[in-house]
Amino acid sequence: MAFGPANPAGYEQVGGMCRTFKEMGGKIIQEIWPPLGTQDFKPFLSQISPDADVILAFFGGGDAGRFVQQYAESGLKGKIALVGKGDLVDERILHDLGKSADGIVSVLHWSLLIDSPENTRFKAAYQQKYGRPPTQFAEQGYVTGMVIAEALNRTNGQVRGKDFVKTMRSLELKAPRGTIRFDEFGAPIQSYCIRKTQPENGELQNVIMKTYPNVSQFWTWKPQEFMAMPSYTDMKGNWVSK
Repeated sequence: MAFGPANPAGYEQVGGMCRTFKEMGGKIIQEIWPPLGTQDFKPFLSQISPDADVILAFFGGGDAGRFVQQYAESGLKGKIALVGKGDLVDERILHDLGKSADGIVSVLHWSLLIDSPENTRFKAAYQQKYGRPPTQFAEQGYVTGMVIAEALNRTNGQVRGKDFVKTMRSLELKAPRGTIRFDEFGAPIQSYCIRKTQPENGELQNVIMKTYPNVSQFWTWKPQEFMAMPSYTDMKGNWVSK
């Protein structure tokens, strides 16, 4: 079943999971869209059908923390699996959630546990400067800086509109998340991690279960095929299998 905030981000993030889930033969039996900023999710959680096998969810920030906590408090944890985008269990909130977050499966372009020289250096530098481990948002900002810095190196510090953008799009870099390059539209092609929250080295971590390399924004579809489909926002309310 689909579960996310009633705003474009929710419709797009959850819609992506729904479309792929259905392409793989799954059936969506419900859609539940609480307002952004919901404080009490329990009235919405109580609507979940007992026939649901898995909840496909997206929430971020404070909403993510409240949703995960109340999902566990409602008695659904251990009965219906929870799968979502990495924002659900971002490192900023993961350790505050404790056992309520244990066992959640998520997808993200990065994990604190990626074992590579680039990620090791990034984590060490961030820890030294800020006194805490980085989050996905810190890694995203860092990679943005990497792209700009390398483009400046290539242009000898010159920034000339479209030419500078073209230079950025031509780059292939080894980042903390792994190798990143860009498609013809300027969107990243990179690896994505399937992660599961579980104890690792004495604390709850997003442990990598599987990695998909070279993933584009179009996943397995050709760009023309994808662009011809209805948008995820337009599909809101139409995911339930007939």
